[in-house]
Amino acid sequence: MRNDPPTQATPGNHPIQVAAQRAGISVHLLRAWERRYGAVVPERSPTGRRLYSDADIERLRLLHQAVDGGRRIGDVADLTTEQLSTMVNEDRVERRSRPAATASPIDGRDPVEIAFDAIRRFDHDTLRSVFARSLATTSLPEFVDRIARPLMQRVGTLWERGELSPSHEHLASATLRSALGDLLERVTPARDAPAVIVATTAGQRHELGALLAALTAALAGWRPIYLGADLPPDDIARAANESGAVAVALSITEPSIKPDLSRLRERLSAEVPILVGGQGVRSIDTPHPAGTRRLDSLADFRSALLALAG
Repeated sequence: MRNDPPTQATPGNHPIQVAAQRAGISVHLLRAWERRYGAVVPERSPTGRRLYSDADIERLRLLHQAVDGGRRIGDVADLTTEQLSTMVNEDRVERRSRPAATASPIDGRDPVEIAFDAIRRFDHDTLRSVFARSLATTSLPEFVDRIARPLMQRVGTLWERGELSPSHEHLASATLRSALGDLLERVTPARDAPAVIVATTAGQRHELGALLAALTAALAGWRPIYLGADLPPDDIARAANESGAVAVALSITEPSIKPDLSRLRERLSAEVPILVGGQGVRSIDTPHPAGTRRLDSLADFRSALLALAG
């Protein structure tokens, strides 16, 4: 158990919105960490408002960095601030020591090469094992950048050249989808976290981008309502309206999305933004419906959620 000095040793004079922004997390995530894990103990103003000290904010910032680096909040919340700082610095040094363009090795081999070889041989068990081990030992952004994206780009390129069959591509997509789905089931945001609808519209049958968006939202302290792929805009709007979702996130892989965006916009409250990303996002270049925001990366998506939560 941690035994930091009481937070009262440093005056608490920052409201929760300022503390969350400075720590790089959402207000809802801060509240969840405070309530469920006792990550910090803020002071209270005479009117009951939470007030956070500089020491509280530094601790939250370190917790955020530890979780982003692949740690589980439940495993690090009880560490002292000094222990957290040491851990974060050690994690940073370890990440910098890795080759920038490759993933961490598994049994001395590049996991992308192991996975690609398994795809060629239709070895589902090995492919699933590579994804599971990689997700357990890296953060989600690292997994996407170092394993999932380069692997799927390689598979897609060779499929287009005729060097891999559609069956190879389907095996890779289905196994990755299963791994990401399992991970999403294990992330449990707070019950009062803001909800975001995540889906793809009719005709958009590739859902890996949507799954990654749902995971990114969950890890950012949101409650993703994941609807999957190939849904008409009316159904997406109904789910958003009936669930009280704060935002709708769409993953786009195919062109001709503007009519669906316009119809979805008409059926949503004006206060609910539509966040659109994915490989086909260039197909919705301006002009696009008001209240629709184009995002070019998962980092942009996370920043948009942070702004909405703040």
